[in-house]
Amino acid sequence: MKKLQKDVERINKLKFLLESEGVEILITGYEPNIRYLLGSPVDYAYAYILKSGEVGVLCSILERERAEIATWADMIYAYTLSKEQRSEYTIYARNIYEAIAKLTSKFVSKGLKVAIDVDNLRYGEAVSIKRKLRGFKVVNFSDKLREARIMKTKFEIENIKRAVNIVIDGINYSISKLLKNNPSELEIFHEAEYYMKRKGAEKIHDFLIVASGENSAYPHSRPTNRRIRDGDPVTLDYVASYNGYYGDLTRTIFIGAPSKELKKIYNVVKEALELGIEAAKEGVKASEVDKVVRDHISKEGYGKYFIHSTGHGVGLEIHEPPRLSRVDSTILKERMIVTIEPGIYIKGLGGVRIEEDILIEKHGCKVLSSKLSTELTIVG
Repeated sequence: MKKLQKDVERINKLKFLLESEGVEILITGYEPNIRYLLGSPVDYAYAYILKSGEVGVLCSILERERAEIATWADMIYAYTLSKEQRSEYTIYARNIYEAIAKLTSKFVSKGLKVAIDVDNLRYGEAVSIKRKLRGFKVVNFSDKLREARIMKTKFEIENIKRAVNIVIDGINYSISKLLKNNPSELEIFHEAEYYMKRKGAEKIHDFLIVASGENSAYPHSRPTNRRIRDGDPVTLDYVASYNGYYGDLTRTIFIGAPSKELKKIYNVVKEALELGIEAAKEGVKASEVDKVVRDHISKEGYGKYFIHSTGHGVGLEIHEPPRLSRVDSTILKERMIVTIEPGIYIKGLGGVRIEEDILIEKHGCKVLSSKLSTELTIVG
């Protein structure tokens, strides 16, 4: 198996970050951040990067060989108590916390700065690691890692595009193959999950949203045994990953002609979506995009029915910074990828949400999901 090619752009970004913060080594055990450092997750492991730019793995002896193949790590250290398995790259330790301390001492002198991804550790883990690292200046680097991940590299953008295309295929499949046969929401969910995995999805979100009729009035409705009926709005919110990176899209379609009110709501949501996409560009605050979308929906008389933020960042996690909300003053920058997803939800009538994934550019944005129509779609 060919070794994974390193995303040099990403590693250089992290190297510069550590140098500018005076950090000798960054250590993380959080799966998305392990993947960010190494290109692939490793079980029972921590990942590290030195300020020199060397990236490596500290893992159970059981994971050593897979880590060599599956990641782009420069160095792989395994911890064990077995004397028979000792080598130059084996750390003799009773547990991973002791191994972290020994690994750190290998590269860093006492009194220097060591960065830990504290926010993503369980309390007991954080206490154990800090105790083992006494003598070093331990700092929490979780916020810095989030900031580093917010602007995507070319490698990351290409993977997100692949994920988006898988989700597009999944939604189109559901529309063309399933909604003509009076299925239940759960039947649509299971068929779509299987189809997207066949198309190359690494992961499917645990709860794809398939919400029909009155269930579409709940933004996070879960699939049920409810059978889809004529006149129903059906919201399909699908999330799938490729090589760890997520695509997240939503479409609302109709089984038969929608009521006059639902048709109006759909048009208002679509107009709000278009205004949000037009507003999203480098130099604009995340909150300003939310305001543009929210103001339009309020102007049309549906403000109280838009009950969530306008969007969020997407990448190695489904929900990442920034959040396009009233309270997020993050300045949008080139290479950020965010969703725009206005919605209107009226109990007893139904709801409409349309969601696109967009790449922020200097003078606007690129809609990554433009292959999937946002026009009002009627099936049956």
